[in-house]
Parts: sequence; structure tokens; C-alpha cells
Amino acid sequence: MKTSRFNYYIPYKGRYLFFNGMSKHFFFVSEKNYETFLDVVSHPEKDDHVLKYSSFLARMKSEGFVLDDKTDEMDLLRQKFEEQRYGDLYMLMILPTYRCNLSCWYCIQKHQNVDLTDEIVERIKNISKIISLRIK
Repeated sequence: MKTSRFNYYIPYKGRYLFFNGMSKHFFFVSEKNYETFLDVVSHPEKDDHVLKYSSFLARMKSEGFVLDDKTDEMDLLRQKFEEQRYGDLYMLMILPTYRCNLSCWYCIQKHQNVDLTDEIVERIKNISKIISLRIK
């Protein structure tokens, strides 16, 4: 196990705030226990820590303060960036006709009275079914 490079330890009103910037988890530690908690989180691989604080280390692992040795935090950061950048929600708007009754003053479309045939409606339904199977 290893400690996260995104851990921050901040003094606050006679206590210490332990904060992980990647997972956004935090907890407070008294001034009296600060050194012990800091040592356990900073050196989770020590044998005596693994034995004595196993449940605490398991919680720290689940909250991102402690990681497996193989975990690459830069890959996790890139992944979070891509999720924020692109997300997993896509919206598709199909406009099969220009038949609009709003006639907004800024619209450049030439409004035509075109009705959809039953065949076109079915094609649109089929397209939306196919797309919904592949995209969240």
C-alpha cells in the first residue's frame, strides 16, 4: 500500500483536517492523535500499521487516502478529467421537418408545411432504439 499524493493535513481550531483532494473525503483528528494518524496514513505499508490499524486502513483505502501499490493516480486523474470533459450523457434531437409554429424573428429557416409519413416516423423510432442501446 502507498499513501495518496493528494492528501492534505490542515490545522483547524485545535484539530487537524485530513482531506483527500482526489476523492473529496475528509475527517478530523484531535491534536493529541494527529501524529499517530499522520504516521499510519503516510506509511500504510509498515507491518505494525497493517496489523494494528487494519480496519482504519481499509476505510482509508475506500476513501482514497491509501492506495494499492499498482494504482497510478495520474491515470485516475486523467480518467476524472475525461469524465468531466465529456460526461456520459448524450442528447440527440432529430428534426425531421421544418414545420414550426413559433416563427421566431431570428430564425433563418424557411418554414414549410411538410407532414411526416408513417414510414419516416418508423425510421426515426428505429434510429432512436439503435442509438439508445449504444449510448447512455
